[in-house]
Amino acid sequence: MRGLFIMNKPKGPSSAGFLRSIQRELKTKERIGHGGTLDPFAEGVLMVGIGREYTKQLDTILRGKDKSYRAHICIGASSDTDDITGTVIKDTKVPPIDKKDIQRELERLKDQTQQIPPIYSAIKRGGVAAYKKAREGKEVSPQPRIVSFYSYTIQSLQKNEDETYTLILDIFVSSGFYVRSLARDLGERLSSKGYLSALTRTAIGDYTIERSLSLEEFLNDPLELSAHLEGIVQGVGMRRFIEKRAQQYNLKGFVRNNNDGSVSICAQGEKEAIQYFLPNVEKGPHSSMVKKCECSIGKIVSPYTTFSIL
Repeated sequence: MRGLFIMNKPKGPSSAGFLRSIQRELKTKERIGHGGTLDPFAEGVLMVGIGREYTKQLDTILRGKDKSYRAHICIGASSDTDDITGTVIKDTKVPPIDKKDIQRELERLKDQTQQIPPIYSAIKRGGVAAYKKAREGKEVSPQPRIVSFYSYTIQSLQKNEDETYTLILDIFVSSGFYVRSLARDLGERLSSKGYLSALTRTAIGDYTIERSLSLEEFLNDPLELSAHLEGIVQGVGMRRFIEKRAQQYNLKGFVRNNNDGSVSICAQGEKEAIQYFLPNVEKGPHSSMVKKCECSIGKIVSPYTTFSIL
């Protein structure tokens, strides 16, 4: 099994631990890697490359990609790690808070162009990660980073029995944005404290949670290959070539020319068939020249019954 896969990491294991589970289940010696680390308490979209040529692509395909999250934020308590894994201390006096208060402060946070990362982060200074220094009791002074907070949707705000509040928030942010810092800063702006109690990454660029695969789905279900080709890919028999190969491997889906000169492909079928089909997509017919190929493998969301040229 090789390729770039849109995986859905569960809560519990680290990103590296999740990769070990995949490698163990596949019984493969192929190189395996991930892009965009998720903390153990977090879940959601994690891009996984299997095979040396695909692990090399991870940094390129994810660089600068915006991200979407669903965040559960506790207002009225703090954590030394700014998340549920740290030592939580309840605020002794939590002020009354409503959705208007939340919206007002989120709008102000959206206007900021810089963010101070959590003390417990993987950011390195002097070659040492900040979280390692923090665990050793050393002083950590994170430097502000330039980030963007594009938009948000307040899903719910609930007052808890201990007088704290649970806020569920959908956010769309730039690469490098720390949701833990948002939770901390929002709590402070509400004259209280805040920390991140749960987190789901719902998208990295166009790689969405709807297409992401659990480990069980990855191992047992049919898959969908999505590809976008650039270069000399139109007027060279690409669509007919792809259609023939798809029919050869009993795949369903489509191939189409786009107005910008690129070609898009969707192919659905058994894992083995996708594996045989993938090299054909990346190379194309002899008369073509594929200069850029973005391929990802994920869950089938809308099944096709035939393979068509659009």
